[in-house]
Amino acid sequence: MDHSRFLALAEILNESNLTLQKDLGHGWIAQAGYVGTHTVHQHTRYNVNYGQVGGGAASQPFARYGITGGLTMILPYEAMHYNSLQTSLQRRFANGFMLQASYTRSKWMGLCCDDSGDGGPAIPIPQYSFLNRSLMGADRPNNFRMSAMYELPFGQGKPLANKGTAAFLVGGWQLNGVLSVYSGSPFTVTSNATSLNAPGSTQRADQVKPDVAIYDNPNSWFDPTAYASVTQPRFGTAGFNSLRGPGVRNLDLSVFRAFRVTESW
Repeated sequence: MDHSRFLALAEILNESNLTLQKDLGHGWIAQAGYVGTHTVHQHTRYNVNYGQVGGGAASQPFARYGITGGLTMILPYEAMHYNSLQTSLQRRFANGFMLQASYTRSKWMGLCCDDSGDGGPAIPIPQYSFLNRSLMGADRPNNFRMSAMYELPFGQGKPLANKGTAAFLVGGWQLNGVLSVYSGSPFTVTSNATSLNAPGSTQRADQVKPDVAIYDNPNSWFDPTAYASVTQPRFGTAGFNSLRGPGVRNLDLSVFRAFRVTESW
């Protein structure tokens, strides 16, 4: 059972940015800037009926009142940091060509595992709260996007094949493309929580190798022998969101043709 209690709280959000833009001429504009946010006392749905490590249900504070499930309160618990370098290169539409490219290098740290900022800590026990600090699940350190449009130089009003049958056959064609390349999302290797015996907390696996090999194949993304189950009343050594999944590379292409239609049609 999840018993919720709500509390009015103050939340502080600091935002900072500095952007420089340069006109390179011939329709090209470059831009680079720093963008960052720092959130303090963020509203967090905190389970105050957590159990101690090895203590089981008997160690939950509200077990004496018959509440052995979660007891959620909104508390000013969480803090987040986001820092990024954001760059872009734009070519304004001219002579049938337009291009927009952007690249962001960033890092987003916060409370595991709460991307929305409205969840709760994976480990609510105060003396272990430092273990919750990790990369956020939506962290993407590298993010590149590019879109372009090009009207082929054929047909009426264009420099090539602009008259007669040739203009009719090869004129009016347009190419469009959108390229996306960005990092994969981080994830956590967990373990069975039976030996932990701490209701309300998420157990992590033990990392038994100093470096985790990434195989990048359909059968296994990472080396599973780098981790082991925890069989003692303690938290595992593998950090939250310490591994990252495969990145994304996607290219969308399209071809359009415009037809001139007279008033009679």
